[in-house]
Amino acid sequence: MQQIVPDWRHFAEGAIYGNPMIADIQASKIVKADDMVDAMVSELERQLGSASARLPLEATVYTAR
Repeated sequence: MQQIVPDWRHFAEGAIYGNPMIADIQASKIVKADDMVDAMVSELERQLGSASARLPLEATVYTAR
């Protein structure tokens, strides 16, 4: 499904801070989550240009009972 991404920073923050491994990322002494967001924004701009952009996005949600 194609979705409009209006802002790369919000997209990158969701990808990093919404990641189930965020606790490990935040505990890292090597890399900071905000630095990862900055790097992701830079690469998205380099590869795809400035936002707004239309991308194929899909969310898969698993639940356990």
